[in-house]
Formats: sequence, structure tokens, C-alpha cells
Amino acid sequence: MEEYGPTLERRAQRFPRLTPEQAEDLVNDVWVYALVKLEKVLQHPKPGAWLLIVMGHRYLDYLRSTRPDPFTPDDMERLATEDQRFARFENQNTLRLALQALEPPLAEVMTLKLEGLTLAEIAPTLELSIAEVGRRCARGLRQLGEFIKRNNS
Repeated sequence: MEEYGPTLERRAQRFPRLTPEQAEDLVNDVWVYALVKLEKVLQHPKPGAWLLIVMGHRYLDYLRSTRPDPFTPDDMERLATEDQRFARFENQNTLRLALQALEPPLAEVMTLKLEGLTLAEIAPTLELSIAEVGRRCARGLRQLGEFIKRNNS
């Protein structure tokens, strides 16, 4: 356990959709399984690899047994307020030119976003779903980034 424990803990923490507590539970579950199958572990030429494989299978079992919570409008709002990607534009003039280069549906969403509206506020304004507003916002940010790269080269 001392030899392979840190490796298992690091790997468990890198699995997506796991809280730190769930990652710890996953590692403990692997240890319990290893103790039950101790003879197999000791006979295996690479016990660390065996443990990692078991952990991968246990993780997949966990994913199959739980359904992740869907994204809610509050989550989308929180992510939008944390979005600092507009900060890369050096001045408003560059940003205005970049917005003019966008497709009209994307420019509409990005303009409202720049005015400080949340995705949940933009959606009814443009008669779109919050998910569609989020997609347009993501595409708009990507295209704005490409515009900046082209013009800074």
C-alpha cells in the first residue's frame, strides 16, 4: 500500500467528475478489492499496473451507476460571470472591429455579453435557449480570438 498508494491517489484525483472525497473512496475501493484478490495481486508481474487497471474499471462502474447533474441556468450564469476572456482585447477599438467581423447571430450575443448581461438574460432577449446562447458565446469568443491572432501577426 505504501508503494502504490500515492500513485493511485494521484490518478484518482485526475479522473473527471470526481470530488476529492469520491477519489479517496475510489482508492479505498481498489484496496478492498485488492485485499480480496490478494493472491492475484501478489502473483502479477506488475502489481501497480494491475491496481491501476482495477481502478479504471471501478471508475467506469461509478460513471455507469450515477448520472451527472445537468447544467442549470445558474451554473451557466456563474460560468459566464467568471469568464475573463474579454480581457485579452487591448482596447475597445480592437474589440469593436473584432465584433464587426463576426457573423450577425454571434455578434448579437457577444454585444449583449459585453454589456454585462448574463446568458440567462440574453436568452429571452434573443428568444433563444440558454444552451444556444452559451454555444454562440463560445463560438463568438473563439472567432474573436482568431481575429486577434490574425491582426497581431
